[in-house]
Amino acid sequence: QDGQRTGGARNGVSYASCYDARGRQVSTTDPTVAGDDGVAELTHDGLGRVTRLSGPRALAAQWSAGTQLVKLDEISADGSGLVSTRWDSFGGEIVDKTVQTDSVSSTVRYAGVFILDIEEGAVAGTSAIRYSLPGGASVTTAPGASATLTLPGIDGSALVRVDVPALGSGGVAAPGGDPGLVSLAGPYGEPLTSPTTAAVSPVATLGWQASAGRETVAGSAAIVMMGDRPYHPALGAFLAADPLVDSGDNLYSYTSGDPVNFHDASGQEENGAMITLGVFTGVFLLGTFGSGYLMGKFAAQGRNFLAGKAKKFGYVGVALSAVGAGTTAYVAVKGQSSDVGIAVGAAVGAAAVAMVGGGLFAKWGYSRTTRLIEARLARERAAAAAAVAAEAVQQAKFEAIGLLAKGVAGGKIHPQVATAAARMVQGLPAATRAEVMAGFQEIRIHSRATSKAMFRAEMEAEAALKVSNPEAYWTSRLGVHAIEEVSETASIL
Repeated sequence: QDGQRTGGARNGVSYASCYDARGRQVSTTDPTVAGDDGVAELTHDGLGRVTRLSGPRALAAQWSAGTQLVKLDEISADGSGLVSTRWDSFGGEIVDKTVQTDSVSSTVRYAGVFILDIEEGAVAGTSAIRYSLPGGASVTTAPGASATLTLPGIDGSALVRVDVPALGSGGVAAPGGDPGLVSLAGPYGEPLTSPTTAAVSPVATLGWQASAGRETVAGSAAIVMMGDRPYHPALGAFLAADPLVDSGDNLYSYTSGDPVNFHDASGQEENGAMITLGVFTGVFLLGTFGSGYLMGKFAAQGRNFLAGKAKKFGYVGVALSAVGAGTTAYVAVKGQSSDVGIAVGAAVGAAAVAMVGGGLFAKWGYSRTTRLIEARLARERAAAAAAVAAEAVQQAKFEAIGLLAKGVAGGKIHPQVATAAARMVQGLPAATRAEVMAGFQEIRIHSRATSKAMFRAEMEAEAALKVSNPEAYWTSRLGVHAIEEVSETASIL
């Protein structure tokens, strides 16, 4: 109910959990917490933080001013098996951690990738070196020790630890867990095998949520330090209320009761909301890029309205999109990291990407639109020039045919030759007037030569006919004159 489990079963044993009016879990019969046939009760302080959890291995918690633990004690009902962890913080970051048992107490200091041994307040050596790799993997080693590579599964939990001697500097086993398959955990991170308190080390192991670098606190409760607040896997709930009041169905629930599809490694916001915020960041960035591109495009097109209010609206739109991208990036990163500096850096980076990207897209839109306009104008000019050239070529052909007609009228070109020559002129593959006229000159020379031969042959035939058959000759001549008179009369009409 409201993202909290009200009951279930462990190895066939049913249990129930009860909550008060504020949604705080006050008791449970879960055998993992309360033992067989027991009831574990939770006590909260005035700020809603769990201060005590009874059971076979009782917990007592002390808190800082916020939601970070200062000290966590775990002890059996008979007073044995103490595992006490104390954290010293500065500026919200854990600096030192002390783990104490019935027999030993040891302190380490976090300094980047180094985990240093502290004795009487001074650095006494290096307890471990742990650094992250892409994909959520991590390597843990120590001076004079081998190295262990922790590989996570698809759910982010540690799946296997592999001994990698080449990354170490000795044959001693690396701290932080033995090589081999890691004990499996349920969807809420609850151990599926009973955790042990033996060989407690201040160098915490990376188990559930190993890909996010979340440490599991020493002790059988297997409390996980989930960013801004601790998480109890067996309860499936955080031990302190969510600092983001409106982040879920319940201020203590983990992923609103859906740990299979979501996770909340920061203790602030489940990753489903982060995905949504990431999508909004992307939308704002795309809006900025699109606005910049359109401004560049309109500027290249010379649209005068850009000089007015619309241009101001365009700049305002780019600025608002940049602010939106920065804000959503800040909220998204802040929801998964307690480091405000990282969130601010993400916000500034997103805003900078939006502004710079908007400017680059505006430049691209201007240059691309300018190239398109120039290409279109070049095509139009080429088409116009081609049309003018085609018209000039056609006009030149008409003039050439007219010259052929004058040649026929002047008796220099035979009519039959002129008809064939006109077809040749029309078929000239010329692109300019000069080419037409050059081709026509060759056609005209050839036509005149052919016409002379035809005229000579006709005259010789007429002379022969006049001698051999004068009557036929004069009859043909009268017919020719009649045809010419009819043609002349038709032309006049």
